[in-house]
Amino acid sequence: MDISRLKSPLVVLGTGLALGLTADRLLYGQPAGISIPIIAVLLVAALLILARIEGVRVVRANLWLIAPLLFLAAMSAVRAAPLLRMMNLAGALLLLGLLANRLAAPPIVNLNLGGYIGAALEGTILSGLLPVPVLARSVQDLRRNGRETGVVARRLLVGALIAAPFLCAFTVLFSSADLVFGGAVEDIIATLNLPDLVGHAFLTLILAWVVMGGLTYALTRGPGERSIFSAASRSPQAAFTPLGEHVDAEPEAATAPAASPIARRRPLGTLESGIVLFSVDALFLVFVSIQFAALFGGEAFLRSRGLTYSEYARRGFFELLAVSLITLALILGLEMLTRRETRTQRRVFLLGCGLLIGLTIVILASAFQRMQLYELAYGFTILRVYPHIFMVWLAALLVYVLAFLIADRPHLFATGALAAALGFAITLNVLNPDAFIVRQNVARYERGEPLDVDTLGRLSEDAVPLLIPLLHEQGPEIGAQVGPWLRTYLMRLDARQQRAGWPSYHVSINRAYRLLDLNRGLIEQFEPPGW
Repeated sequence: MDISRLKSPLVVLGTGLALGLTADRLLYGQPAGISIPIIAVLLVAALLILARIEGVRVVRANLWLIAPLLFLAAMSAVRAAPLLRMMNLAGALLLLGLLANRLAAPPIVNLNLGGYIGAALEGTILSGLLPVPVLARSVQDLRRNGRETGVVARRLLVGALIAAPFLCAFTVLFSSADLVFGGAVEDIIATLNLPDLVGHAFLTLILAWVVMGGLTYALTRGPGERSIFSAASRSPQAAFTPLGEHVDAEPEAATAPAASPIARRRPLGTLESGIVLFSVDALFLVFVSIQFAALFGGEAFLRSRGLTYSEYARRGFFELLAVSLITLALILGLEMLTRRETRTQRRVFLLGCGLLIGLTIVILASAFQRMQLYELAYGFTILRVYPHIFMVWLAALLVYVLAFLIADRPHLFATGALAAALGFAITLNVLNPDAFIVRQNVARYERGEPLDVDTLGRLSEDAVPLLIPLLHEQGPEIGAQVGPWLRTYLMRLDARQQRAGWPSYHVSINRAYRLLDLNRGLIEQFEPPGW
């Protein structure tokens, strides 16, 4: 990063301090809520405004990152499920880092998987280091442009140092002489809680440091600048480099002999990779044939094997999911390592990968059905719903992988994986998994299946609006089981409310607390579980 490219280091320094102070006021000593989307909006706005001030040519093709970034930040103040909130925050931070890395750089679709990883690591490391040269530049600018101002500042500091001991002595004497004055001084001292002051100062400085570094990184990273993890000797014509950006090869490079740089980086021939692909295809085909028999043969087929639907469903789901993930890694690895120098070799490799992807999607469909049967037999939980949705996006990613293999654009996998990850997170946020789980399990109960109230009671506040009606709508037995869990929610949110200011407002949590408070008289008749 060329810090000399920064025109106004003092403005960046002041912006970092202002955002650090603002974030401290929004976060310190209180639960997170709408403070997160507010901070996200301020960071994005500061970045774009400073880019305009600094004359940075922003690449518009990368500004789409702002939309999912703000969406995930906003949903962290809407959904209360801990795992989902963590995904939202992590996703927003990742997108913010990618936006800083790509602000003035070529479109993000040029990054391959290594490029994405390198961008995230580079942004993290340099955001912690760049404030040092920015502070040094700011001091130099002050010395060069503000000598007279510096003299005045030194004179003010000398005067304050001389006045300080006299002010302290007079304050002590006045406090002893007058009880009213002494009480006012004691109130002021009590308000100025020393541990809180230290905590505020520490959090403000840490946040200001990181923000200052991130802004500097985004504003000084040139459009043609290579990642700090990229080797200078790496050929820019690499179609699938471990780290960096993809640049399309020249036409003659596509038909280069085996001694070309690309070929030297790909140690496997089509014969070796073909053996791997088609042998795995054969195994998958046998497995898929059995799956089709179970799928279309139904319960009669399973009974002939001594199994029931529930016994069949409860085994193998996570194993099949692992198979799909390993298959994806295998295809990507072989794509990177296999030489394909003729049209026939490319077609054979593509055929092997296409068969493997098609069979893997069938295996995913089998895993999806197993999980669906399992949920119908034993109920819905977090550990069942999240993987269920994940499978859909994994299948979509596999279709995308086949498309980029056909188009011979392997570097596009990274952007496709990012899109699939965002799709997974957005789907979960729209679905509201905890409310979905309560709704589905109550529907099962109404069909005569058992209801595991303890599992529902351990969900987040997203589930509370659907749990409260169970106090009286599903009979006294279910109401007696739900009541203690609602009392737990109420006690927890009462404690939260005592330390929550307006920045802690959370759509789901505040709604749950309002509904619990309306039913406080009924809920407080129950004791929390285990009491």
